[in-house]
Amino acid sequence: MGEARDSYLLSMRDILERVEDERILSFLKELGERGSISVGSFKVRRLAAALYHNAVPSKHEEISLHPDVRRILSERGLLPLFTHQSRAIRAIREGKNVIVATPAASGKSLVYLIPIFENFLENPRMHALYLAPTKALERDQLLKIRDLSKSIEGFGVAAYDGGTPTEERIEIRRNPPTLLLTNPDMLHYGILPNHRRWSSVFSSLKFIVLDEVHEYRGIFGAHVANILRRTKRLAEMYGSKPIFIAASATIANPKEHVERLVGEKFEVIQESGSPKTAKIILFWNPVPVFDPYTDAERLFIGAISAGLKTIVFCKSRKAVEIMTRNVKRHLLRLGREDLLEKIASYRSGYLPKERRRIERMLFSGELRGVVATSALELGIDVGELDCCILVGYPGSRISTLQRAGRVGRRVGKAGIIIMVALEDALDQYFVKNPGELFSGEVEKAFVNPENERLLPMHVLCASSELPVREEDSTYFGNKLPNILEGLERKGKVRRTAFGYVSLVSRPHAEVRIRSIEDPFTLVNVDAGKEIGHVDGARVFRECYPGAIYLHMDRAYLVVGLDIGNKKVLLRKTSLKYYTQELVSSDVRITKVLKDFSRGDIRIKHGEVRVTERVVGFRKKPIKGGASREIVPLSLPPYEFESEAIWFELPMEMLRYVEGKGMDFHGGIHGSEHALIAMAPLFTLSDRADLGGVSTPYHPQLGGPGIFIYEAYPGGVGIVEKLYNDVFSWVEKTYINIKECACESGCLSCGLLSPKCGNENQPLDKEAAKSILLYILGKEGEGWK
Repeated sequence: MGEARDSYLLSMRDILERVEDERILSFLKELGERGSISVGSFKVRRLAAALYHNAVPSKHEEISLHPDVRRILSERGLLPLFTHQSRAIRAIREGKNVIVATPAASGKSLVYLIPIFENFLENPRMHALYLAPTKALERDQLLKIRDLSKSIEGFGVAAYDGGTPTEERIEIRRNPPTLLLTNPDMLHYGILPNHRRWSSVFSSLKFIVLDEVHEYRGIFGAHVANILRRTKRLAEMYGSKPIFIAASATIANPKEHVERLVGEKFEVIQESGSPKTAKIILFWNPVPVFDPYTDAERLFIGAISAGLKTIVFCKSRKAVEIMTRNVKRHLLRLGREDLLEKIASYRSGYLPKERRRIERMLFSGELRGVVATSALELGIDVGELDCCILVGYPGSRISTLQRAGRVGRRVGKAGIIIMVALEDALDQYFVKNPGELFSGEVEKAFVNPENERLLPMHVLCASSELPVREEDSTYFGNKLPNILEGLERKGKVRRTAFGYVSLVSRPHAEVRIRSIEDPFTLVNVDAGKEIGHVDGARVFRECYPGAIYLHMDRAYLVVGLDIGNKKVLLRKTSLKYYTQELVSSDVRITKVLKDFSRGDIRIKHGEVRVTERVVGFRKKPIKGGASREIVPLSLPPYEFESEAIWFELPMEMLRYVEGKGMDFHGGIHGSEHALIAMAPLFTLSDRADLGGVSTPYHPQLGGPGIFIYEAYPGGVGIVEKLYNDVFSWVEKTYINIKECACESGCLSCGLLSPKCGNENQPLDKEAAKSILLYILGKEGEGWK
């Protein structure tokens, strides 16, 4: 493969000639030596491919600025402005809503700060609201804005969230700052229900800033969309019409996404003028000879030993804890005790003070390395990084670009990105097609503000803030009259001369905007104290009795699950294994939303009721290797409503496949697994976001079927996107199976699933290929 955008496939020798940093040079030479290794008579090439991204110079564009703002920016070396910054600021000055969708570290924060500063200098009574998807990003921005605005007399900035002390909250409400930083949670739970206390803000609200707007998708995005509509409604009541300024990672549909999210027209700025440093991208494939996690641990140790400030991204919280633990033990064996205090783990579920401490240490340089989940993916400033190790494909090109953008931010310094491929279908696909990872189309973000399960909740909340009238369909859509009638029948609202008013006290408390279920508290029963939280939707999958739960580099045995009080009871353990759940599922169709036929295949998208059971778990050695044993469990089922795409297959297909000596059930079972494995190539999702059921006979179909459903109550729009791109999805799945060298199915082709409740039985690779070909209309005429 030749050029892909500004990147080239090169040999390691060619790359070494372009590197000047001695630390990076030393590390790359070591990788080159370990990239190929002889195993018996075979030569295994772990360094599968190397890409080099050229540095790109900056592009600037002059723009008039308030003298005080120009002075502040000039003192910090932030002038001249990049082209995207200047163009966005011009559009904002014209009163347009703007979204800036440019790469990480391109200076998007100045796009909203400059208009806010300039408007304040003209009108000190104005206010602005900043929303971040996480408290960590909000607090990070607070420090930067305080520093930048300290010379602007009278300009106030404060964070108002769940971590703000009570006394400080009271003072903020009494004297609101010019710029209030918060998150959707506090806006929903604390500000909107008490809007009269914030009347001075709502009456002079000039700007609403939405940072990392690509994070507002799925269920969380649907909630945020309705929170924003309620905010606009109150602002209008107080006489304001704020301008929206949104910042996003590079996504395929920034205009469509933000307009659906906010319900307003936006101007899009996508072409970045910021410089790009050179980046070296290595594809490291230990599969199938070596353990990917062991290789990733050694790469991490090599990078920090060479003096490179390094971040490792893992796909799960469990992997983060295991890797941190193993790396520290290996450093002890190497006699590198000096590095033990220079590495840390970082993920959701830690207490806020622990996360803030790790962020500070990484930014200050006290830490040389961190092992993290996507919790550290957003724009939190952790200082300058040299190396990013991706343990497995992150699940989307958007996340890949965000994580890669963490490194090499110093002009003139190259950054290293290493993707360590797991034995996973998408990982192996990109190892074979490395140029596609960075040259392929990024994914679309999806949000549905009119989600039928969520919209009535927000209409009820709105009716407690301000009477809701049928004219408010402007905010809540044309289904509003029916929703109001439904709420009235249930005795939740009452019709008055002023509109519908809530009969429910503080309905906001009943709406969970981030998780489908209430969180469970993790309790160390020996110490008698809380150590963290786990999402209620994941508790049965991760915290069943006998599970090993890893937290802050420590292993805990789950000794009890107190469902009534929402507590997981844990004890420290020294067991040398971790656990992986095995899940069995059943699906019942409740409503068909869309369908079409190709020949005698029917493909449908609709609503389903899913019943999942954790039927057992595998014990897997922490150091890698084969599973030790499977422990059966008898737990209550978890039932929820969701959405699915399903393939209704003809009985003639079953007879044809079995007539050729293949196992039809093994074919549809393998197809189900492989389709789930390849789905993240087409949607902003993870393999864990989907579940599947395949059966030779489903009573509602009257024959064979393959179901792929969303693993979250209500669904978040994933399967709808798969339905709209179904044949590309099926074709990529078929190609990946066909090109895999395995004989009967493996994790790399996707036929094997690590969480299959049937222990991956039965499976038939040839039957799966034939079934997928038939869906594509490319199988021979022998079926009938």
